Amino acid sequence: MRIKKITITITLIILCAIAPYVYLSHASLNPALPAVSFNPSNITGVNVGSSFSVSVQISDVTNLWGWTITLSWDPSILQMQGAPTEGPFLKTAGSTLFVPVGPKNDIGTLEGLSCLVLSYNGATGSGNLTKLTFNVIKDGACQIKVTDSEFDNVDSSGNSAKIPVTVSNATFANIVVPSPTPNPNQHGPKAIFTPTDGSFFKLGTTIQLNATSSQLGADSVNGLTTCPIINYAWRVEYQNGTTLQSITGVNPTFTPTEEGTFRIILIVTATDPNPPSDPSFQPTDSTSATIQVYANPQDTQIDVNTDNGGIGQGTDSNQYGPLQVVQIYASVKNHINLVPNQNVVFSVKSANQSVFLIRQATTNQSGIATTQFRLPSPDPSSPVTLFGKWSITASVNNTNTLVNDTTSFNFNYLSGLHDVQIPTTVHKGDSLPIFLGVDNTNSPESWSELSLTVFDQAGIAIGSSVIRAAKQFQNITIIDTTLTIPSWAFTGQATVYFCLLTNSTTTQKIPLAPESIATFQILP
Repeated sequence: MRIKKITITITLIILCAIAPYVYLSHASLNPALPAVSFNPSNITGVNVGSSFSVSVQISDVTNLWGWTITLSWDPSILQMQGAPTEGPFLKTAGSTLFVPVGPKNDIGTLEGLSCLVLSYNGATGSGNLTKLTFNVIKDGACQIKVTDSEFDNVDSSGNSAKIPVTVSNATFANIVVPSPTPNPNQHGPKAIFTPTDGSFFKLGTTIQLNATSSQLGADSVNGLTTCPIINYAWRVEYQNGTTLQSITGVNPTFTPTEEGTFRIILIVTATDPNPPSDPSFQPTDSTSATIQVYANPQDTQIDVNTDNGGIGQGTDSNQYGPLQVVQIYASVKNHINLVPNQNVVFSVKSANQSVFLIRQATTNQSGIATTQFRLPSPDPSSPVTLFGKWSITASVNNTNTLVNDTTSFNFNYLSGLHDVQIPTTVHKGDSLPIFLGVDNTNSPESWSELSLTVFDQAGIAIGSSVIRAAKQFQNITIIDTTLTIPSWAFTGQATVYFCLLTNSTTTQKIPLAPESIATFQILP
């Protein structure tokens, strides 16, 4: 017995002596922990307004069954675009369940993004777990960080265990080059003159040019210094760009000797009396205006029309319906020449002669000003009717002489339903025949969409149909259709509602006729 105790004691002493070496040897054989990282790990050179993608990777992992991560970033610099997408790594172990949670861009987090294999298998090796896309909203630097994570393996019985990992974050950095702060007191000269753009003059009149409103320049390299304008250079050009006359001075004059459209250009030059100037100082500036010269400016005429007709002074346009857009044009000419750069005022009056709206536009180089407005939808409950004759007046002021033209159009429904015929009684389960005519004299080429809806006595919709058709002969379209009355409909008085609209899939549907109704009795 004594020998046995001595043997045990010696064995324990030996084990205690060699235990550290056994542990160190075993530890030296363990591989490094799996690593979670971003690819790329450093993102630079992405312009504000552009986007980039980054993947979350794992390397040297054994039997990875499922993972969950939470990310964060600076929301003032980056915003995640959409939800992340699944990477291919975990799919190497079988079918997966990926939960693509959306980001919280207001605080810069993505919480609980996860994926697992739908069997007791795990993926081994290295690969891509998920892909993220970010928009750059401001230059700067920040990290895309994994703030929380869990990685698990699983055995054949479904028991999971955590896998320890190391995590490396990604860095986004755009170098911000500060712009030089401009000195608000430093500026070049500004050219300003009269006559203004679009002015009329009579042939033979001496035209006074006036640049006294032009503004001086200023430089601040050697203290704030006023930079006076030392030169006023003028050029008068024909409409084709060739020069009629070149003159100088702050208040020169010139006398045109022929009719036409002329462009006046002013170039002012200022110098810095205390050089050197700041590199950003611009010593010159220019501006221009277009004028009209005619033998008799009072010969100016204006013609207003719409996209539905009315060309010619005093000529009316064709009819418009509720909610239609009216495109207005006004051409301004003197003699036979169209006049650009003229300010035209459009006044629209409704049928009761009240002003519906006033708009303003300038004639283009072809002498035409244009604007548009949308007609209202009639309110059946209003005592004031909007239907009737509307007018559009266009006016232009020519050398203190007001010239105008008016076009009128009729505002009403563009179509109507006529001779609606349905039987007085229909049994449940039977068909309800419907016959009617559509007046499409003023309606569009692809004329209409007729909606039919039937309500029983309880106010329940028991049938509907939409009919689209093209124009037929003599501007009348005949509709001959049926609706089946269901067996579950309530007996008693039923109502059919007829709504006629423009047939359009790309623009707002416009009512072509007022809503109509017809009644009949549903029998058992």
